[in-house]
Amino acid sequence: MKTSSKKAKGHALEKLIRARIIEAFNLDEEDVRIPVGSETGADIKLNSRAKRLCPFQFEAKNHEKFLTIYSYYEQAVNHKDGLVPCLVIKMNRRQPLAILDLDHLLTLVANNKE
Repeated sequence: MKTSSKKAKGHALEKLIRARIIEAFNLDEEDVRIPVGSETGADIKLNSRAKRLCPFQFEAKNHEKFLTIYSYYEQAVNHKDGLVPCLVIKMNRRQPLAILDLDHLLTLVANNKE
């Protein structure tokens, strides 16, 4: 895959995350932005208002390498017990990570701020 195609995939994911944050927290367009060019730091830039409502630093990665993780997440989804699916992953000598659906995460945080 060309570098430009890879960047386009990543930018599309950043735009999706930005839109979902704005919607979940009823923010203005200028509250959440995507960095330009080689700007350092998180992939989603939040102003002070947005940070108070959504206290996360987002790093966006759009790769087919995540197929296994998605397969594991589907196991949690398929339990069909009415609970929220959450996948916890861990590597040796690394902290455990929890994987939730983005919309569900944002809803949890937004509802907790009310």
